Amino acid sequence: MTETIHPLHPINDLLAEYEEAIAHLERQPLPWRTARLRQWGHPRSLYKFRALPLPNQLERKQRLDELKYILLDSTLWLAATTSFNDPFDGRAAFRIAERGDALRDALVSQIVRVARKDARQALALIHSTGVLDHPELLEHELSLGHERLRDSVGICSLSAAPSSQLMWAHYGYEHRGICFRFEVARDLRNLIAHKVIYADDYPVVENIFADAPSEQDLRPLLQKSPDWAYEKEWRVIKANGARTTLPFDPAALTAVIFGMRTSVQDRDHVLDLLSSRERKYGYPVRVFEAMPAFNQYRLRFRPIEHRRPEDYP
Repeated sequence: MTETIHPLHPINDLLAEYEEAIAHLERQPLPWRTARLRQWGHPRSLYKFRALPLPNQLERKQRLDELKYILLDSTLWLAATTSFNDPFDGRAAFRIAERGDALRDALVSQIVRVARKDARQALALIHSTGVLDHPELLEHELSLGHERLRDSVGICSLSAAPSSQLMWAHYGYEHRGICFRFEVARDLRNLIAHKVIYADDYPVVENIFADAPSEQDLRPLLQKSPDWAYEKEWRVIKANGARTTLPFDPAALTAVIFGMRTSVQDRDHVLDLLSSRERKYGYPVRVFEAMPAFNQYRLRFRPIEHRRPEDYP
């Protein structure tokens, strides 16, 4: 049954609907796009934290190469949820509400539509599996299919919390890393994202036989435990995009923030890359450093000059 019924089967259609709306929005001026994002409840800017130094020289080189991909190639990494640090990420529960004739009719319709078989072939396949008498078999098959989906959908995780001390501690390598700021309205096609929801229980997928896609179909990819709520995560989702890169408009990267402990060596390396980036693309990137707020457990960001002497005419 896994080859005929795939959980979240409408995901491609659903993302295509978003792309149609985005195509219309792209034709509008930047202030109009920014205002529309605000009406949608979408953050104006989203942030990506990256660790920098590692004691192992090979791993250190890999981390520094990642900076080149972002700064010089204007690409972000799309990962599968199966590679995330949270082993529960992307999991879902499946519930088949239909029984008897209703289940049979729904399965026939689904197999005819998805697998391109005629009704007689569909019925033969259904009876050979025994799912009409044991719907739990179908729920199990759907769970197995969903695991394959988790490993194929590409996700770029971004945050709306640049001042979060936990984000700096966990993803900014204890403030030794950096944070990138992306202005979403400058690249709606690649940077508009879906808000992550935090709940105690797995999302339940019940509408597997629906003809039309809905936001509910993305829920398993957009729900996590409340333990992760501090991340204020938003996700860019690309069907079949796992372990590939996501190109973004160079103009969308508008700022880089150094952590409170970013080393001078790593700062210099990033500033050199920023100089090369500006020469390549012509877009300046503002630079800030994280500082402790006065007498409070909060962060503030101080702008710093980053142009090298050789960059001046």
